[in-house]
Amino acid sequence: EKLAKAASLEGADALLVQSYACQASFDLERALDLTQRAVHLDEWNVLAWVNLARLLFGMDRPEEAWNAIDKAERLAPEDAEVQNLKGFLLLAQRKTDLAAAAFRKAIGVNPSLGEPHLGLALVSMRQGDTGTASEEMSAAILLEPQRSLFLSYWAKMLYQLKRFDQTLDVLDMAARIYPRAPNHHLYKGLVHAALNPPDEAV
Repeated sequence: EKLAKAASLEGADALLVQSYACQASFDLERALDLTQRAVHLDEWNVLAWVNLARLLFGMDRPEEAWNAIDKAERLAPEDAEVQNLKGFLLLAQRKTDLAAAAFRKAIGVNPSLGEPHLGLALVSMRQGDTGTASEEMSAAILLEPQRSLFLSYWAKMLYQLKRFDQTLDVLDMAARIYPRAPNHHLYKGLVHAALNPPDEAV
């Protein structure tokens, strides 16, 4: 019985690693299938539940994502990744105060994570507090400077503040880190649409 359990745990971890690889190549359906198989093999695997929730959230299946993160939280209520993703799910539901509490809890558990600071920056922007938003965004980037996603969000904030030159500089930085991401081009298009003739934006 112990050998069977050990084999299933190894299998779940292997499936999860394969899922991460599929996500990196944008094969989200395959990643989802692998992660679902991982939680089926090992229902105690917190990382697998978090990854399942993240995938479902990104695929616009919020109710299923919430069920998955709820399962993860019941298994590990003090896990920083669980609280971080819970914060983003709450933010999508416009429950900003609860989202902020989850982000702060994640930071308290693991101060090295950048994503909860990104979450707090988004909360602050929604509340019209651009000063705090900038501070939290800066903290996220300082903690994880190679995350192009953070730079993209920073550029979006700068765009909303009509700081167009800074927006373009930050987008160039993000593109150097991760050239394949499409959102750099989207936000550049928005800036050019605000500043230049339409053909350049297109």
